[in-house]
Amino acid sequence: MAKTIESWYCSPKCSKIAWKRRKDEELRLQRLDDVVKKIPKSKKYITVPEAYALFGISKETLYPRLSVWFNLLYLILWLYIFQHH
Repeated sequence: MAKTIESWYCSPKCSKIAWKRRKDEELRLQRLDDVVKKIPKSKKYITVPEAYALFGISKETLYPRLSVWFNLLYLILWLYIFQHH
């Protein structure tokens, strides 16, 4: 329970924890911005960390989707080769 009308947190300890979390989040966002700024505009493909920085897609989300796309691409390639032999 906040001690005054203007208090957001129940104690100085909770206030410090919240401040630290805000600062950590600001630092994380700054690092992501730095990664995005380093990606050349002429680059055809991006890496998983770059996709995370650009779109906020975690590797746990991205890798299964990439797996589906690679399997589909492999199937199309296999069908193409099979039809031309």
